[in-house]
Amino acid sequence: MKQNDDLRAVQAAKAAAANIKATAKALEDRHRTLSKDLERIIHADRAQEEVVAEMERLVDQAGAAFPADFGRTFVRQLSGHTELRGPGDARERVVRPRLPELPNGYLGHFNSLCALFPDLVKVRLREVIAQSGANFGLPAAARAAKVGELEAAIADVERLHTDLVDGAAEVGIELPLLPAVRQRREAEALRLRREQELEAERARGLYRVNAGGPLGG
Repeated sequence: MKQNDDLRAVQAAKAAAANIKATAKALEDRHRTLSKDLERIIHADRAQEEVVAEMERLVDQAGAAFPADFGRTFVRQLSGHTELRGPGDARERVVRPRLPELPNGYLGHFNSLCALFPDLVKVRLREVIAQSGANFGLPAAARAAKVGELEAAIADVERLHTDLVDGAAEVGIELPLLPAVRQRREAEALRLRREQELEAERARGLYRVNAGGPLGG
């Protein structure tokens, strides 16, 4: 009878261990899925409507700068003017009004198109944006809310998984921590060890050079 009880206890222990491992794997899969979702949202392009709004702002900005850059020159060319050329009968030269001239190469700049044909540029760039195949993300407010939601869910999964790993270790079942949790624990352990070493050196009257103090003997 005792042997049967022992066998049943072993079987129950095996079943419990299998359940614990299955739960750990489910949490690991969940953590992986949530982390991928978070990375996808963080690294996605801005929302399409935000990209369009930014494009229109930049086109308007280029157009607004155009009069300041070329306005006075254009007025002088359109109105005509008289040039003084020195003494004598031909000391003046009348320059007749003419259409404005842009600096060489200026028309090859995108800014010139934005300044001269802003509405056409906006229409065409809207089409380019829409047909780009870009990975447009959520609008800024929705993106921030979704990031917060996913970060909270990830933290919850990490807490549950860590509690499971620590609890399993108490009954002899070894499970690996989630990589993110393990890295944080290792970093924290390293930080504490360095602080302890520094405190020990201070107690002996020693300071690390990179800690800003002199070395003593």
